[in-house]
Amino acid sequence: MSLAARSNGAYVESEPGSAVVNERPSSATPTRVLLVDDDNAVRNALRRVLEHRGYSVSPCSSAREALQRLAGGGFDAMVSDVLMPGMSGLKLLRAVREHDLDLPVILVTGNPDVLTATQALEYGAFQYLIKPVASERLDQVIGRAATAGRMARLARGYVEDQESATFRVADRAGISARVERALGSLWLAYQPIFHAGQHSVFAYEALMRSAEPELPDPVSVLKAAEHVDRLQELGGGVRR
Repeated sequence: MSLAARSNGAYVESEPGSAVVNERPSSATPTRVLLVDDDNAVRNALRRVLEHRGYSVSPCSSAREALQRLAGGGFDAMVSDVLMPGMSGLKLLRAVREHDLDLPVILVTGNPDVLTATQALEYGAFQYLIKPVASERLDQVIGRAATAGRMARLARGYVEDQESATFRVADRAGISARVERALGSLWLAYQPIFHAGQHSVFAYEALMRSAEPELPDPVSVLKAAEHVDRLQELGGGVRR
């Protein structure tokens, strides 16, 4: 079974009786795929193809519905259309990265352009596919994505930079989300500096702090902000 494109770029299944190759064997714990597309025909065709290959598919008609499903966790990969009303696939990807750095997101589109492709990769899309996508190709990409996601969850590493400063390995969207939370919870601790001879406070040292657990110290906040080009915004927050 394969997918072809209508004149409007939608997926349609090939005629019954087509040969099926590389069919995924049944498993006690099938790979769970969150499928997001506002086009009913496309969504249903993709769901049937993926279920035929052994995936457990949860279809959603909008990005907001997908976010509600994701709140329950348990998905191994997400396949989303790019052009959707209300919230695009790119915005959905950014929203996902605020809560989950490891879920592989595969974006598909019938209207590709260089800017969208660049943004998709910049914000951590596992793959950017152009419609029509052969079912075998989609199967391969989802399989690799699910494996990569599981490995990332099992072996999430840390980047160490300048003494004890650390922040988790993440794509740009994930780091940006952490910086955003750090900026929203930014505060300063004023540590008194005493004059030994006079036994009195003569100055205070201002120490930057935030409630973001993934950025546990000032240097990690600074390095993360630098990574996503938000140092100036961070400096303004400290001065305020």
